[in-house]
Amino acid sequence: MSDAALITTQDRQSPANFFLRFARAISWIGHPLIFISLAVGVVVALRLANRVGLTVLLTLLVCVVLPMALLLFRGVRSGRWSDADVSVRKERTR
Repeated sequence: MSDAALITTQDRQSPANFFLRFARAISWIGHPLIFISLAVGVVVALRLANRVGLTVLLTLLVCVVLPMALLLFRGVRSGRWSDADVSVRKERTR
């Protein structure tokens, strides 16, 4: 039986679990891939015309953000990295 099956509904609603989920959400918002993408999106939205800005954002999304997100997702899913931050120094070397 998996560990997830052993967790009761009461455990899922516990304050400790809420803080853990909140901390993970903050961690993801602060992740460089997310934070820089949002910052670039804000600058592009404020500085460029609608059509040009949309083209720039879609190009950046397809050429930079999407490939990087797929790389991180596959690395974590395969077990190569323990988390999307690749915070363990040994995991950064090739």
